Amino acid sequence: WTNVLNKRIADFSKNGSYYIVATTYIENVSHEWYEKLNLIEITIQYLRNYDQKDYRRRVAARFTETLNSEFERLHFAYRIVDNKIVEINSKEEIESIEKALAESPANIREHLNKALQHYAKRPEGDYRNSIKESISAVEAWCREKTGESTLGPALSKLEKKGVTLHPMLKQAFDKLYFYTNDRETGIRHALMDKTGTYMPNAE
Repeated sequence: WTNVLNKRIADFSKNGSYYIVATTYIENVSHEWYEKLNLIEITIQYLRNYDQKDYRRRVAARFTETLNSEFERLHFAYRIVDNKIVEINSKEEIESIEKALAESPANIREHLNKALQHYAKRPEGDYRNSIKESISAVEAWCREKTGESTLGPALSKLEKKGVTLHPMLKQAFDKLYFYTNDRETGIRHALMDKTGTYMPNAE
């Protein structure tokens, strides 16, 4: 009420009853759709902080599970992954992201977290930086396994380190890496204007 909506604490109650902030805000048609999603994210973070005082409560986790269940039931294109609302509706995609976040070393997890934050940015995702952080996570993992300084040589050495990639998957990673380094995409180079030759989108 005060920290997010910038309302006076004195106005939180009216005629002896309190506002149900989320419901009132979400049902107000004058608010933008992405502002409503932002409020849900803020609520999840608030509940997570609340849970840290008593880990047995799991209020945030239960809230997230319920929302994801309802989003799926209503065929919404959004799901909550790592406490962020992202435009994603495949259960397999969600599980793979959550597994990568849970099992990765700190440096790779940081790239993945940033990729997710950029992708979830509203009203429009920062897809350029999401792609950059995603391939940086792949590069960091491969470098860690092989000791190489760049992704290309690291991919070639993975098999010697006991990691077998299907040839087509290795080729796909190679092409994705070259794509992010292509000056026309601007992903690893100077920021491009939206009127430029190519701007990445959600797809």
